[in-house]
Amino acid sequence: MTIAKNRVMTLEEFLDYDDGTEIVVEGDYANTRIPDLMILTGEGNSALAANKRSMVMLDMPAPALVVEVVSSSDTHKESRDRDYNRKRKEYAERGIAEYWLVDPIEDWVLVWSLKGRQYTEQKCTGEQRLVSATFPKMELTAKHLLNAGRPV
Repeated sequence: MTIAKNRVMTLEEFLDYDDGTEIVVEGDYANTRIPDLMILTGEGNSALAANKRSMVMLDMPAPALVVEVVSSSDTHKESRDRDYNRKRKEYAERGIAEYWLVDPIEDWVLVWSLKGRQYTEQKCTGEQRLVSATFPKMELTAKHLLNAGRPV
């Protein structure tokens, strides 16, 4: 569907428009988020397939994992605060089992695992293995993620 700029969409056009999978959250700053990567459970995938839009609604199972990448050019305090604090709170309240934050500026990966309604943190750098309760057999290091796509 092509939508002209500088024109307000009707509600029907908005509901028919899909530019990616979103997740509904409850927060002071946002009602939806579009993560860099989201892995759904089998139940979540089935619920999403039955939905009109590619949007994980509040009544659907929470994703198993959400990954956000802090832009390497993004040193603005407010933007970093959004990834480190606001999204972490929203994703915890949404019940997402794991939230990974890949930060090329700091050269680390933070793995937050949900315990109750809050995340515990594992900071991984270099050859440290990311320990995932959701994917316990995964063999992935911080270096793998931070160097993905770079020439060897």
